[in-house]
Amino acid sequence: MRSKKYGTRFVYQNGILTSENGRVFIHCPNVKGSIIIPDTIDTIGRIALAGIYKPEFSVILPEGFVRIEEKAFEMSDGLVRIHFPDSLLFLGESAFCGTNLSEVLLPD
Repeated sequence: MRSKKYGTRFVYQNGILTSENGRVFIHCPNVKGSIIIPDTIDTIGRIALAGIYKPEFSVILPEGFVRIEEKAFEMSDGLVRIHFPDSLLFLGESAFCGTNLSEVLLPD
């Protein structure tokens, strides 16, 4: 697969589709329970987890994670919890629009 924004190829490993260099989370086709983002990933790409309705899920971001692109979780009403690390620097526009977040863990 080719993408101008994320490089020339995608990599699918351990149930997660990433950019070729493994730093950008592109998609996870089987969302269940908690999505624990590997520490090799520092960005969740645009619309990566958008439109996921069921089941309810949470996202745990590793320390060193820095960026959530615009509309990353848009209209994912299955998203109920997210844990932000101290390293987070950027939240894109409408990243969580239309979600059912009930618990957000913020860094100190």
